[in-house]
Amino acid sequence: MITEGTSALSRPRQIATVAALLACGVSIALGLYAPGPVLPQVSETFAAVPNSKLLTQLITVVPSFVFALSAPFAGGLVGRIGCKRIIIPSVIVFVIAGTLPAVLDELWAILAARAVVGVCIAGIYTSGLAGISAFPPERRAALFGWLTVTAGLGAVLSFSLVATLATHGWRAGFLLYLAGLAIIPLALTMPRALGKSGAAHAVEHIGHGTVDPLFTPALIGLLAMVAFLGLNLLISPVYAPIYLSRIGITDPQLLALPATAGAISSTIAAAAYGYLVRRLGVNGLTALFIAVMGVALICVIFTSSLTMFTIAILVHNAASALLGANFNNAALASVSPARGSQALGLQVGMLFGIQLLFPFIVTAIEEAFGLPAVFVIDGVLAMAIALTVVVLTRSFRRRAIAV
Repeated sequence: MITEGTSALSRPRQIATVAALLACGVSIALGLYAPGPVLPQVSETFAAVPNSKLLTQLITVVPSFVFALSAPFAGGLVGRIGCKRIIIPSVIVFVIAGTLPAVLDELWAILAARAVVGVCIAGIYTSGLAGISAFPPERRAALFGWLTVTAGLGAVLSFSLVATLATHGWRAGFLLYLAGLAIIPLALTMPRALGKSGAAHAVEHIGHGTVDPLFTPALIGLLAMVAFLGLNLLISPVYAPIYLSRIGITDPQLLALPATAGAISSTIAAAAYGYLVRRLGVNGLTALFIAVMGVALICVIFTSSLTMFTIAILVHNAASALLGANFNNAALASVSPARGSQALGLQVGMLFGIQLLFPFIVTAIEEAFGLPAVFVIDGVLAMAIALTVVVLTRSFRRRAIAV
């Protein structure tokens, strides 16, 4: 068994293997959202390109969408050949494609490079999850928690370092992807079979059909909320800098401040998830923090202060982190145990795949009502979803009592 293989490793190799798996979490923030602080500069550089405003926003969205499409295939490949043989080539290509925008002079070429980054993230992150899943249950739970913390810390460092590098021009911000090379020496210590048999076993059972339905009403409703959360994940790294630049704040380091603070609050909030869900329950936590997210979004348009704007984004991101952890829990509860992994896969696909639509939605709303309306409409929708969750939860409780 894989668990026996990991426990049989020497202490130094175990530490290096765990470090490599946790480092895979950094690929999400670095690969998907880190370029956010330099998007206003990129937009100015390519202002003469038709639809440059929309295309610039796609710099962070395209890899998310490609990641969502590629992750299921990456999982199947990990099951056949193991984590090590996926992580190392994925990291190498990730570094090359990630740094390419520093020398590219065509916006479409930059978007193509960003699509390749999305494929690489699927290989890196899926391998990290599969590798962690191979550990014994008690250690696995702890490692999944640390993976969230690592991803949050990666976001904090990514935003601030990109902003610092961007003081030398936006192209310099993409040089941060060279940091991905640090994963390779750690990954070389991993056992070749890590993640292999467990993933293969899961893949063998996909599509064989069982008596248990996958698309239950609960899962369909959950996927709708996951889609809403997926759109909101772009608020902090992408639209916060754009909004601030519209109100006169153009310093890259200041533009990165809300996203950096939000990443910190996300990390802290995720660490508190276990305590909060025990106190509030899955549905109670969902309703409360979607409402909190809505209030934070609406508050954005009532301030021109960077400090107050940052506080609103901080609250928004903390709520988003708690909802992300909660939706993992809810996905497993919405289907039978045999369907749990498929439900989680659908959730990840929805979370990142839906993000491709957000630039088109934002562009339509902005052209009709202005950019502040994006935050208002998003906030109102959040409040409506929270109210719906409360109403449905009370309805189900009354039915249960009646039965």
